[in-house]
Amino acid sequence: YSGRDFGFFYLSGIIKSFALSALVIALFFPYTFSWLLPTQDALVVVVWDVLVFLFKVFVLMFFSITLVRSTFARFRIEQASRFLLGWLLLISLIGLLLVVLDKVYPIALGVSL
Repeated sequence: YSGRDFGFFYLSGIIKSFALSALVIALFFPYTFSWLLPTQDALVVVVWDVLVFLFKVFVLMFFSITLVRSTFARFRIEQASRFLLGWLLLISLIGLLLVVLDKVYPIALGVSL
């Protein structure tokens, strides 16, 4: 690739990274800080929420790109599968167990219905 085709190829990767980061922020970090504003004007609150959302997306993009590219210069498939099947599977199973325990024993975990 060279010229315009390479530019579109590179731009598509950046757009994909931004969309994925925005999706992660929207699903896992949906909290806003509009309660910190001294005013409750609707336009100011919406602009503030959009700016905070974009800041969170760019911070996530920066850290994910920086950490992945500097830590794993040559990230192979077997390294990715070892990490995903080892650590992330363990963390997700522990999270699933905590959700099940919360549904079965809600009072024991300090949550009252």
